[in-house]
Amino acid sequence: MCILKKTFVPALRRKGFSLDHIWFQQNGATPHTTSAVFDWIKETFEDRVVSLKTHYAWPPHSPDLSPLDFLLWGFLKDRVYKPFPTTLKELKANIKREMRGINNETCKAVIDNFKTRCDVIIAQMGRHVEHVL
Repeated sequence: MCILKKTFVPALRRKGFSLDHIWFQQNGATPHTTSAVFDWIKETFEDRVVSLKTHYAWPPHSPDLSPLDFLLWGFLKDRVYKPFPTTLKELKANIKREMRGINNETCKAVIDNFKTRCDVIIAQMGRHVEHVL
């Protein structure tokens, strides 16, 4: 919760985002759903929370529906190891460098791809679509 409070939300605000228009998605991992964390998430994002524990349930084990899973982690993994970090400090620096390098065009492409994925998942009646996309 400390990262959400002290880093994530302030970063959104610095970039000019209003929390009134942000939806929060979380994967339901046990550390992310403790009462304290979940109460803070609901207080901060109100009814704009997608989770296994809300009205807007996110399907479990659904990497086809998560832009972080289907794009970002692979995208970053390919880049943060060039040059190969030999210390944790270097790895963190590489991750920060690559995160800062993600531009608006890449974000738009991810969102467009997400819309396509949703259409395909609906057509496939919720089945995995990795073999289709």
